[in-house]
Amino acid sequence: MSEVYQPIHANKVALSRVAVLAESGHLTRILDSVIQKLSSDPKNLVLILTKAQILRQLGRLNEAGELFEEIGYSYEASLMKGEIPSCAPKQNLTPFVLASNPLPSSLIARIDADYRGSNELLCQDIVDEIFDHERDFVVNVGKRFFDNFQFTGADGRYLSYRTGDYFFAHRDDGPEGSDEAFRKLTVIHYLELKPGIRGGNVLLHDKDWSGWTLLCPKPGDVVCFPSSSIHEVTPLVSDGVRYQSGDVVRIAMPLWYRI
Repeated sequence: MSEVYQPIHANKVALSRVAVLAESGHLTRILDSVIQKLSSDPKNLVLILTKAQILRQLGRLNEAGELFEEIGYSYEASLMKGEIPSCAPKQNLTPFVLASNPLPSSLIARIDADYRGSNELLCQDIVDEIFDHERDFVVNVGKRFFDNFQFTGADGRYLSYRTGDYFFAHRDDGPEGSDEAFRKLTVIHYLELKPGIRGGNVLLHDKDWSGWTLLCPKPGDVVCFPSSSIHEVTPLVSDGVRYQSGDVVRIAMPLWYRI
């Protein structure tokens, strides 16, 4: 398994400029400037679109969706509002779904008891049991994202994040001939986030790298996107709450469905 699937501490690999920008106050200052200009020119479509783009890059998806809908950007609006749009190739925004976790709490508790603190591959019996519970959801998402989507199996991993951990920009599929080459759909289950911790959000790059969407899942959420999408995970940061070195502060469980 590639090393990219292990959370990386901030002192090992440089963060991308985009990840730093997404979690800084710089975008908020730009947004304030756009809002001020809109106050004197409220019908300016360029300013409205700019505001919508900044809001999605800040992870404020509902607000962004309302603005996209206002100016007739139906594909972008449906994405931001949590709907499952058809994935038209001409669209630049990478499709995603941010929804409630379809797994029962009893299954999550059993997985957590077996894997807590680890970064291990899930055994196939667990993967099969997860899929039995989320089959309809996965099939629905896959058919809307891809033409002729048919899965042949899945693999998954339990990920334990600690303060300072992150993932640099990567994709979940792999080159031809690799074990990851047949991955088509990434489905990430978010199980836990300790109090006083922020970050660990998914930064999903646009197809041409011109922008991104920041997804801020809560415990109990699930995020889906094509495995070929470039994405990264922003660093986990403590807002004044002290945790011991090595304490697990966020738990996620990605599954990769294969064609």
